[in-house]
Amino acid sequence: MDNFTSLFKLDEPIGRLKFFLNSVLILIVMLALSAPFYAVLSASNGTKGPVAIILCLVWFYLTFTNVSKRFWDITGQKMKAIWFTVGYFVTMIIPIVSAVIYIILLFMPGKDLDVAE
Repeated sequence: MDNFTSLFKLDEPIGRLKFFLNSVLILIVMLALSAPFYAVLSASNGTKGPVAIILCLVWFYLTFTNVSKRFWDITGQKMKAIWFTVGYFVTMIIPIVSAVIYIILLFMPGKDLDVAE
């Protein structure tokens, strides 16, 4: 449950394992949120736009927070991590580049920062 609550706030850096587990959890959450709306999203009428936008915003927020926390662990600085995350989202235009960066995030060791509780 600790992994799930940490998805919603940018409160501390996270290590490689927690980053991976959070990524899997985000995937599960997005699938669970998308499943009830599958009929709406596959419909040809105009109702799918608002649902798709809301789902994309939820995915964006959760992923941005997760990636920022991982960059925070790697760089040691919160603001630098946020800017690196913005750059990461820009690289999503080229999927192979963002996939390589994601793999680097999975395997690059962090700084093992002590964060005050």
